[in-house]
Amino acid sequence: MDKDKLFSFIKDIVALFEKSSASELAVEEEGVRLILRKTTSSPPQQVLPQPPPLKEARQKEESVFGDNVYILRSPMTGVFYRSPSPNAPPFVEEGDIVVKGQRLALLEAMKIFNDITADVSGKIVAILAENASLVQEGQPLFAIERMEENL
Repeated sequence: MDKDKLFSFIKDIVALFEKSSASELAVEEEGVRLILRKTTSSPPQQVLPQPPPLKEARQKEESVFGDNVYILRSPMTGVFYRSPSPNAPPFVEEGDIVVKGQRLALLEAMKIFNDITADVSGKIVAILAENASLVQEGQPLFAIERMEENL
């Protein structure tokens, strides 16, 4: 293969490789071996949905649940679990009556499981996070209708 054809061949292969999703390509033609690899300067980053501004979100919650409902929020970013293990029943269900300090869920952050406990006594009117989902600090987890002694 003459130099012009070789150069054209390599140019075409490189153009195809750049457009592809392949990370590595090895081609051998008439004794010429070409190895192409894509590298990234930084690891891929996960894009997380941005929650609405806190004031706007709280106003929406108040209009949905009313003044007598306490919104229990995540104290940190982590993975929210409703039960102590995959085969165990959830700590609480919607409609359950809970007392202040009762364990409602677990939050895994940096390989440590943290208890999520009720800040008030009352009735669970909504569970606002999905089991085994990533939650952000300040994200609503539970809506608890307060009992009379909490008012």
